[in-house]
Amino acid sequence: MDTCPVMEASEDTARRDFLYYATAGAGVVAAGAALWPLVNQMNPSADVRALAQITVDISDLAPGTQLTVNWRGKPVFIRHRTEAEMAQARAEAVSDQPDGKARNPNLPADALASRSP
Repeated sequence: MDTCPVMEASEDTARRDFLYYATAGAGVVAAGAALWPLVNQMNPSADVRALAQITVDISDLAPGTQLTVNWRGKPVFIRHRTEAEMAQARAEAVSDQPDGKARNPNLPADALASRSP
């Protein structure tokens, strides 16, 4: 019994299309497997992530006192300011500061340092 040439051609086309898709899929998986270690090596190591943050309980810190903690081998000073200290800091003019000039190249050279409200 003879087979129809049109049927044979469509079966060959379907098989060829399947092989193209299977090869493309395998190529995508292989490229992902090759690129994953390159991207993953840019992540910080576990010891760096462990030192990236610290938790400090400041609930017992009385107003007017200071706490010093170490973070990455350097001291971090935490001060619970009193209302009077905060009012004094807000009242002081930025231009009276030792470094009252802005160092932003996008601002004019004589611009005062900005102060957040």
